Amino acid sequence: MTCNKKEDQLIRYLLTILEQTEAAKIENHLSSCQTCQKRYERLQKTRGLLRTWKPVDPPPDLQQKVMDDMRAQKIIEEKSFKKSSFISAEGETKETQTESEKTAPMVLCKKMSNYKITAFASAAVIIVGIVLGVNFINKSSTPGVAWGELVEKMESIDFYSFKSQSISMDSKSNTYGFVTQQVDRYYISRDGFRIDHHYPWIFYDSITYASWLDKTFISTFPEIKKYTRILLTDEYINRMHFREDPRRFIKEFMSYNYTRLGRKNIDGQEVEGIEINDPKFRKFRFEDCIAQIWVNVTTNLPVLFELEGTSGHGTVETKMVFDNFNWEGEYDSRLFEPDLSGYRLMAEVESMPIHEATAIEALQRFSQLADGKYPRSLDHIHTRREVNNLYYRMYKERMGKGHLFWEDEDFDWEGYTSLHSLLNATCIFYAELFTTDKDVVYRGEKVAADDAALPLMRWKIADDMYRVLFGDLRIEDVSKAQLIELEEAFES
Repeated sequence: MTCNKKEDQLIRYLLTILEQTEAAKIENHLSSCQTCQKRYERLQKTRGLLRTWKPVDPPPDLQQKVMDDMRAQKIIEEKSFKKSSFISAEGETKETQTESEKTAPMVLCKKMSNYKITAFASAAVIIVGIVLGVNFINKSSTPGVAWGELVEKMESIDFYSFKSQSISMDSKSNTYGFVTQQVDRYYISRDGFRIDHHYPWIFYDSITYASWLDKTFISTFPEIKKYTRILLTDEYINRMHFREDPRRFIKEFMSYNYTRLGRKNIDGQEVEGIEINDPKFRKFRFEDCIAQIWVNVTTNLPVLFELEGTSGHGTVETKMVFDNFNWEGEYDSRLFEPDLSGYRLMAEVESMPIHEATAIEALQRFSQLADGKYPRSLDHIHTRREVNNLYYRMYKERMGKGHLFWEDEDFDWEGYTSLHSLLNATCIFYAELFTTDKDVVYRGEKVAADDAALPLMRWKIADDMYRVLFGDLRIEDVSKAQLIELEEAFES
């Protein structure tokens, strides 16, 4: 149980109504958690104050006020969440409300109508009501974020832009150990997007254009007047739309349980924040990540998006910040049309289908360049870095330098672009297996092409059946019992 869910347990512990085993767990937790210690001290002080109050008759309209407030609360929650939900006393965690929690406030009011209430009991009722999510005190007129309406409002916006910065540190890399990137992003939902990349560490820029209408993804390199083009399938466009469009990943964000972070001021704007820490979120890019969204309490639009993720089995740490959002701004349509006059087309490849055959081809191509090794992990951040590191080493051996390998006239643009496309599709394939609970495991850091009998990757295809991709890239379907034998041999 998380600290956010222990508030009711602390109250029960304070009132000495917990069973002995549960009380022992709370005592053990209090000995090591300062947050819960402070909460418990606050509850103790409140109870002490309550004991000093003298019994008085309740106001005659107390029950009506409670009922009116509960009705208002219910309307607000239904409007904000559009489904039954429960918010804890700290307003921190979104959870599904049980039937007992829904009916508890009504039972409470019924008891209030049947018995004479002392001031102590009234205050105790308020405390219990807070735990149950009922507000017995007049609400502040300060506006708040309607989280349930956030996605709907964003989807009505056609054009928007923002900036992002990212810093990645790779503890295992001897080449690109520290990478920073500054990006300007422009989106027009019906057409596509444009992303301007600046890499301060090499003083190099690139600009990418994605067009849903032309079904193309073009990467331009202004300093060397070259560009590449990927021809997009409808399947790939749908997935790219989901990954790259900030409205889509915020919609994904809102589908997970989140923790409320309260309010703060960002650049003169009062904002409210929420945070998620779910291994399924952004699985395409990272192995694990923590993400926060901060939304303006007046406009109900995002102001800041922060993300910290790990990849490459924890060897790469990345911090990303998205800010300077401009919602519904004016734009020039030429912003999304690349001016390719004077540029040379260096490679044109097709986007790859999201399928196991693509994954096999990608792993085979990678191992041919990496002396039989496979990518350490199948998250997008790390595979891109591994491909760049491969080409860096190849061109350093050949040219004596590899830092700006793409400037070489003989640089293999076709192979480089194609490998990125293949691995991009492979990362999507792996992420979708993970997020759909296919019990997928990938062991690229331990299994190489020479390990013909060892399982490189596996995923569930039925209740008792798994598909196994071996080190030599052959595929075999096995039962769960056979898989256990394979993996026991692997571990030994």
